[in-house]
Amino acid sequence: MGLFSRTPSAKKILSKIKQLEPRIRNQGATALYVFGMKPTGDNLPGSDLDLLVEDDEGRLGLPQLAAINEIIHEELKLNIHITTRAPLDDHTRMNIESRAQRVF
Repeated sequence: MGLFSRTPSAKKILSKIKQLEPRIRNQGATALYVFGMKPTGDNLPGSDLDLLVEDDEGRLGLPQLAAINEIIHEELKLNIHITTRAPLDDHTRMNIESRAQRVF
């Protein structure tokens, strides 16, 4: 059993999140991006899943982000870090945007 054998592949993670799209959109999300180690396949067991969530009206709040986090966590059983663009400084935002993979 290899080091990565218990860690879902990037393709499998993206596919499962895509299946959750209706439930995530019900929370107000209009777009969702994965960034960091998971989409590149450089993940290790215990790696977290980094998500950037967008909405058209800038009304995603803590309750909606927590619900999106829970929806994805209950399906994938991964630790999740979730953010919107609003709290990001320009350097961090540009770094994330350059590496992010859009799920929907």
